[in-house]
Amino acid sequence: MRTRTPSTRRTLGLALAGVLATSTLVAAPLLSTALPGAATAQASEAFPESGLVSVTETGTETVGAGLEHTAYDIVTGAGASKANLFMVDLDVADVGLITAPYVASSQRLDDMAEAAGVRAAINGDFFQIDNEGNHGDIPVTQAAAGAEVLDGEMRSTAVPVGQRYGGTMPKEYNDGNQVIGQLRNGDAVVTRVEMRGFIATDTHGKIDVDALNQYGMERGQIGAYDGQWGRVSRERAACGSEDRRADPCTGDVTEVIITQGVVTSVSPTIGAGQLGKNQIAVIGREGGAATLAELEVGEGVGSNFKPVSPAGKLDWALAGGILVQDGVLAASAGGSAAARVAAGVSADGATLYLLAVDGGQPQSKGTSIRDIGDLTRHLGAHDVMLLDGGGSTTMLSRDSDDAEFELLSKSRVAGLEVLRYIPNGIGIWTD
Repeated sequence: MRTRTPSTRRTLGLALAGVLATSTLVAAPLLSTALPGAATAQASEAFPESGLVSVTETGTETVGAGLEHTAYDIVTGAGASKANLFMVDLDVADVGLITAPYVASSQRLDDMAEAAGVRAAINGDFFQIDNEGNHGDIPVTQAAAGAEVLDGEMRSTAVPVGQRYGGTMPKEYNDGNQVIGQLRNGDAVVTRVEMRGFIATDTHGKIDVDALNQYGMERGQIGAYDGQWGRVSRERAACGSEDRRADPCTGDVTEVIITQGVVTSVSPTIGAGQLGKNQIAVIGREGGAATLAELEVGEGVGSNFKPVSPAGKLDWALAGGILVQDGVLAASAGGSAAARVAAGVSADGATLYLLAVDGGQPQSKGTSIRDIGDLTRHLGAHDVMLLDGGGSTTMLSRDSDDAEFELLSKSRVAGLEVLRYIPNGIGIWTD
C-alpha cells in the first residue's frame, strides 16, 4: 500500500489541456448530445481524436475504502453503450494480480476473486484460447499471452508477437512485454518488463534462457518451466514461431529435467505432468535443442529468472496493449465496436482506473479500441492499456468480503451471458 498523500481531484480531459476545461466529475451529463449518435460542436471539440460523442455519469457508489464504482452511458459512432469504472485510491486500497491456480489453466473471474479474497476484480490479459489446425492433439494451454509478475517474481514471460492473441495493434504497442502494474513503493505504472534468465553448470557455463512458463517460443530459443506451469503438456512450446501461431511444430527439441539443482533427464521429446517444487524443465528448440543436448545426467545446475523493468522493481504486473502514453493517444488500431476492457494510471501513480464497456447487446454495442483508450483518458488516466475484451469482459464487486459477487459488466456472446474461463485478472482488496 502506498504511503504518499492521495490525489483528491478527478478531472475530465487530463490529456487535452486547452481543449476541455478541468471539472470535477459529478452524477450528471459530462458531455451529451440531443440525439444519440449525432455529434454536436461541443462533443466534436471535446473528443477530437476518437469516435466518442457523449459520456454521461448515471450513478456512483463507494464499494469500500479507496474504491469507487461509477456507471456511465456513452455514445460513440457505433451507438450507445454502458460502461463501468473502478477508480482505486492506492493510498487506501490494495491492488494486485490474481490468477487461476496454474499458468496453464483458467478459471471464472468470480472463483478467482473468491479464492484471492478480493472485494472487486476485472479480467486481465489475452490468452491461448484455441489451437491451430496443424498442431494436432496438443492440448490448449489457456496460458496468458503476455508477461506476468507476481509478488515481485517472474511468473511467466511473453510469447512472440506472432503468437500473441489480441495482436491487432502494432508491435510497438502490443508485444506482450508492455504491462500495467505496481512498483514496490506502491506507485501504479504502465511500463515494460522482460526477464533476465539463465541456467549455469560448471561444465558448460552460463546458458541464457529466453522464456519462462510460456506457451510458445521463437525458433532456436530456450525456455524454462516450473511447478507454476501446471499439469498441461509442455509440447506447445515447440509449435508456431515468431512469425505465426499456425506454423508447424518442430521435432527438433530437447527437454532437460533439473531436480534439486541436478540434471536428472535429457530427452529428445517434451513431457507433461506436474513438476515438483524443486524441479524445472528446460526446453530448447532447433539451435536451443542442440545446446541443451550437451548437458549430462548428474551435472549440477544453478538457475535464475529475474524480472527487469526500466520503471524499477515491480510488485505485480500483467500485459496488455498501450492505448495512451503520457496523456497522448497511441497510434493503435481502431477496431470494430465490441465489449472492451482498459486499465489506466494517473500521472502521479496514485490512482488506478479499471474500465469495462459492455458489448454484444442491443442496449450496449461496445466501443472501438481507440474509443475506450480516449474514454479512459478523459476519465482521468494519464497512461492506459487495453486488456482482453470480447467474451472475456468481466467486472464484478461485492459489498463485503463474505457476500456474493455482483456482475457489473459482461459481454454477451451468441446472446448468452456466460462467464468465460480466463487465466488472470486484477483484484482489489479494501476494508
